[in-house]
Amino acid sequence: PSRMSKYKNSFGIMINIIMLAHFMPVIKKQQILFCYFLNEDIMLIVKI
Repeated sequence: PSRMSKYKNSFGIMINIIMLAHFMPVIKKQQILFCYFLNEDIMLIVKI
């Protein structure tokens, strides 16, 4: 189980990095908030 959780966490981080690269022109504050909420959604999906 620990291996799966580590893999899922790294996967979420990868998605966050991709989103950061895609939304670079956006204001940094909105960008950070978006990535934070995105990460929360990923964690909820992973828990389900």
